[in-house]
Parts: sequence; C-alpha cells; structure tokens
Amino acid sequence: MSGAPRVALAGLLLVACGGPEYDLARVPERTEVLLLASVHGRHLDEDLDYPSEELAALLRAAEPDVIVAELPPAGEARVRAALAAGEADPWLEAFPELREVVFPVAAELEVPVVAGSGWRRAVTEARRAYAAEEPAGPGDPRYRRAAAHLARRDAEEDLDPEWMHAAARWRLVAWRDRLLERFAGEALGPAAPSRRHAEHAKRLRELVRAHAGERLVVVFDADDLWALAEALRAMEGVTLLDARGLL
Repeated sequence: MSGAPRVALAGLLLVACGGPEYDLARVPERTEVLLLASVHGRHLDEDLDYPSEELAALLRAAEPDVIVAELPPAGEARVRAALAAGEADPWLEAFPELREVVFPVAAELEVPVVAGSGWRRAVTEARRAYAAEEPAGPGDPRYRRAAAHLARRDAEEDLDPEWMHAAARWRLVAWRDRLLERFAGEALGPAAPSRRHAEHAKRLRELVRAHAGERLVVVFDADDLWALAEALRAMEGVTLLDARGLL
C-alpha cells in the first residue's frame, strides 16, 4: 500500500474513533474550533434542507470569536473589494456563502473574517486537466461505487445539516477520497485529495495558533471536514467542537 492511502486510511480510523465535543459551553482561554459544513451554491436551493438561512443561523449560534472563510489569502483583497462594491467575482460565484452568509453574519456579530483556504491556482488547473481526460473520474468500480453511495446518501438526506456534520458522512467521504487517491492521485497532481487537504490543514493550523484562546468557526466545504478534523486532533491544546451540538 502506498503512503497516500495509508494517510487516508488513518483518517478513516480517526473519524471512526473519537469525536468532537457536543458541549459547546464557553471555556475561558480555551482554544476551540468548530467546523461548519458548506455546500456552496446548493445553499441557494430552497428545496434542500440546508439553505443559506440555516447556515447563517448555525454560524450565529456558534458564537465565534473569529470566522475562518474558504478564501485563499492571495485572493482576499480582491474578494473584499468586490463585496464592498457589490461587484461580481469568480470566487464569489463559486462560493456564494461568502456573500450571502459569512461576511454579513461577521458584520452583524462584529467579529473578523480570516482567509483560511490553502487553495492555489495549480489545483484548479490540475483538476480541469484531469476532468478533460477523465470526466467521470477513475473507472475502477470500487471508486465508482463509493462515489455513487455518497451521492445517494446525500440525496436521501436532502443535505440535512445534521447529516452533513455526521461522522458517518465523514467516513464515506474519506473512503471515496482514499480510492480517488489510489486510482488517480498521480494524474491529479496538486488536486489529489491528500495534497489539497495538506494545504488546507497547514493554513488552518497557522490560524489556530494565531488565535490561541479563541473560538474559531471554520466555514468550509463539507467534503474537506474529515481531513481538517484529523489535522486539528493532532494539535495539542485544541478542542474540536461538534456542530451538531447547535442543532
């Protein structure tokens, strides 16, 4: 077994074994992180169970000291300028929760928003190049079954927020990612799950250390949460909170 699958399998075991704390009572000077799942444009679909209003309500209820947004530092100034001017921006098109939820709630609560994504342009370029060659992803039936099962469960749950934060979903995503890594990791290059997650985790660890003693609420792609949780569990002195305690 290669190194990358071992890392992903370790993530599966970590998600399966120990979980975040349900008790969200504030503890003075404790460094706390709560991972809040985003489904991006699907928040705008009112027929699903996780509209923008629900994400906003969860974000308020989490009582953050700092909101970590899925926004790369390199593009932060441009995105903030577009928000201030009410103008369009490619990142805001892909991540509408920033305009609809994150920045408005931050202004309401008077808390800062920090850029927490480890995204690099090379990731998008590699993903597009791979999709042009393999639009359906790896042809291995094990990957296809894992991806189809996750999609089916999401559809059955209508993206209900409790499901999006459940350890059962995190295990399914981790398993799909492990198989994607195994059968397409080399072809994906910087867009491979292990490499993307490593960049996001690196940025998040920097922010957690910079905001020690505070509560950080991380609004991030639901499919990345299992890997972020694994990275946070490895940090000494950090308490991972369970968003389902808000529901």
